[in-house]
Amino acid sequence: MAGEILKKRREESGIAIQEAAAALKIRKDYLSAIEEDAFGKLPVPVYTVGYIRAYAKYLGVDSEPIVEFYNKHLVQPESAAIMPVAFSRKKGPGIYAGVALVAVVAAVAALFLFFGQRTDQTVPPASKPPVKKQEVPAVVSPEAAPQPPPVETKGHSLKIVARETTWLSIRFSDGKKDEALLHPGDSRDWTFPDRATLRIGNAGGIDIQLDGRNLGTPGDPSEVMTLTLPEAADTGLTSP
Repeated sequence: MAGEILKKRREESGIAIQEAAAALKIRKDYLSAIEEDAFGKLPVPVYTVGYIRAYAKYLGVDSEPIVEFYNKHLVQPESAAIMPVAFSRKKGPGIYAGVALVAVVAAVAALFLFFGQRTDQTVPPASKPPVKKQEVPAVVSPEAAPQPPPVETKGHSLKIVARETTWLSIRFSDGKKDEALLHPGDSRDWTFPDRATLRIGNAGGIDIQLDGRNLGTPGDPSEVMTLTLPEAADTGLTSP
């Protein structure tokens, strides 16, 4: 099992799991679940992958085989299948006879109805042509007049450049959310109107730029951090 690799290395290094949790700022039960391959006790995949990479780096273990093992054992929802049902009915001579009888009855009823209407009809009196009314132009009120479209505000622009492998999640004030796992050299750009909340799994592995202003690195390596932008830019961020 992949988690045994980390557990064995930790025990060989003489590191208690409480000590590793305090150093990585990751909950102890999450580290235990990773060592036991207990996937049901772990958070969403983007957070778990970040935890696995940070834990492996802390112990000096290659994280890629462990991450690959975790991704292969994710529970995927089963797609519902609809089975077609075949249905056939054998037609016999009785059916055709019934159809012919219904057609004859319908034709006779239509004839009676047609001739009955002809006898009851009377010639309508001649009607005078309608007098054409003079059209009065409608008055358009100022409220109904078309208004120019509102001018959209530019808002804020955010750019994140990764120097180390880092997972992050960003949520905007309108409820939209985006997640990403960045590798060294990767970068991502977002624009938002007023405010965004940024969750970082490795605060020492990225550089943040807001509205063209370089804010530097927000925290230490493997530190999990949450920032509210642009408020965090006004308080200042920690650079390496």
